[in-house]
Amino acid sequence: MARWRFGAALGLAAAALFTVVGVAAAIIVPNIPNAGFEQGPPCSPLPATAICGWSDLVGTMTQDTIHNTGSFSMKLTNGSGTSVEATTAGGVCVSPISPGTHASSFWYMTASPVVDIQLGAHWFPNADCTVATFGNSALHAPMPLTYGAWTQVIGTLTAPPGTGSAFFSVFASCQCSTPGTITAYFDDVGFETSTTAVSVGSLTASRSTAGVRLRWRTGTEADLLGFQVYRSRGHSWKRLTRTLIPAKGSVSGASYRFLDRTARRGVAYRYRIKALNRDGTASWFGPVPSHVSP
Repeated sequence: MARWRFGAALGLAAAALFTVVGVAAAIIVPNIPNAGFEQGPPCSPLPATAICGWSDLVGTMTQDTIHNTGSFSMKLTNGSGTSVEATTAGGVCVSPISPGTHASSFWYMTASPVVDIQLGAHWFPNADCTVATFGNSALHAPMPLTYGAWTQVIGTLTAPPGTGSAFFSVFASCQCSTPGTITAYFDDVGFETSTTAVSVGSLTASRSTAGVRLRWRTGTEADLLGFQVYRSRGHSWKRLTRTLIPAKGSVSGASYRFLDRTARRGVAYRYRIKALNRDGTASWFGPVPSHVSP
């Protein structure tokens, strides 16, 4: 990886603060390691897998008051440098992680002169990030970057054989020789700890006169059959789709819609989708809430 920076923070021992629930389910964080920049409710539940517990490594990290959608959002600023970075190395180790390709995503917002935005993973061959590291991976924002607007990046990170855990980092660089003010915002940093053949982002549920409309987009659709849609008012979930919503088979991802015409006005619902793969495995994405209409 061309621009990986972790500094001396990687020498810290880290406790496994994450619990994996179900198959390709969300990472649950039992506490808030850095309450100064994370808002309530904490990082669980979220509409997608989320990584919390960030510490500034290059530049200064503060709470982002113009955050995107999640319960945490960070602003990284360096007034006289060429890059900014935050890392989970400050006592947070994501574990367990299986080898292979993992769905990953993040939101960013920045301005010129930033020309590189990335989510990086630093792999460890044990379960608690305490032995020597043996590989790095990065998910880069596509070029050219979007300036002045929240932009989602969806892709994958590949853990090498023998991986058991990882630290993560978000990084922005101007790749310039003259230091200046570098500012970057990050939100909803996500990573599926189990391997999956499909990545899903931008899952939303919005009210309309016809019902609740779900929209989502895939980042990859390797060996994907299709989707099922589920709805909940409490602890139980009901499947809304009688037949499978077929995958479009796009290598670069595709957009999908589903309209829940049975949603009642004045009732708060939650939605999630189930992605079914050709090998019989499945991945869950969500839940996302719908707004209560009058």
